[in-house]
Amino acid sequence: MEFEKLKNIIAKRFNVDVSSITRDTQFISDLGADSLQMLQLNIDICKEFDIELDNSVNSEILTVADAYNAVMALLV
Repeated sequence: MEFEKLKNIIAKRFNVDVSSITRDTQFISDLGADSLQMLQLNIDICKEFDIELDNSVNSEILTVADAYNAVMALLV
């Protein structure tokens, strides 16, 4: 359930079909993300899940799986 919610946030931010997003999707090479888009995505995720992602964690988020793991670590 949380993964589907995360996929929807990512799809909306990067204007891609949600079905094209997998755990292995890379933000930079697959979605063409730049630093501003990643910051905006961070804000979107924090608002949706009511969490605060630390800046050190942000630099480690390269794939959708990384983002999911970071979110889940804060929700537990």
